[in-house]
Amino acid sequence: MIDVEKIIMFNEHSRLEAKKALGGIPESLWESYSAFANTEGGIILLGVSEVDSSLVVTGVKEGQKKIKTIWDILNNRGKISANVLMEKHIYIQRVNDCDVIVIDVPRADRHDKPVYINNDLFEGTYRRYQETFPHAQLFRERGRSCGKCGYQGSACQYADSCRLLWQTGNCGGETER
Repeated sequence: MIDVEKIIMFNEHSRLEAKKALGGIPESLWESYSAFANTEGGIILLGVSEVDSSLVVTGVKEGQKKIKTIWDILNNRGKISANVLMEKHIYIQRVNDCDVIVIDVPRADRHDKPVYINNDLFEGTYRRYQETFPHAQLFRERGRSCGKCGYQGSACQYADSCRLLWQTGNCGGETER
C-alpha cells in the first residue's frame, strides 16, 4: 500500500498525477491511465489538488461509488483498450480526515501495448514524458511509410505488429520517438 501522506510531500512528476475529482471522475483520468500504462507505470491520486506547486488533499465523496465507476469504464473496451489493473491497484486511503482514491497503474505487458482510449489507437494513445502526456507520435501520423509493406497512411496490412514501433523501434520502417 502506498503512503499518500509521504507522496504528497512531492509535486507531480513523471510517475505521479493528482486530480481534484470533486465533481466526479475527471475525463483526464483516462489519458493519465494510458500514459502510465504505456511507460513505466505511475500513481494517480483522486482527491488531491495541485495548489501553488504543492499537493493538497481535498478528498472525494462517495469513494466506493467512484471506484465502481472506474472499474466499469476500465472493463469497457469502447473506452479503454486494456485493463492492466487488479483489485489491489485501486483503493481508498484516509488522509487528514479525507478519502483519497489511489490508482497504482503498473506498466502494461507488451502484449497489451499500446493502451489507448476511446477506441482510437492514434488519437487515444498517450505516453508520459516528465510531467506531461502527449499523444504518442506514431510514425504513420507523419506520413512515413511502413518498413514492411511501404504503405503510407494511418494503417497498413501489418498494423498490429507495426503499432509496437513506438515502444520497440523494431518495425523495420522509419522510427520517430
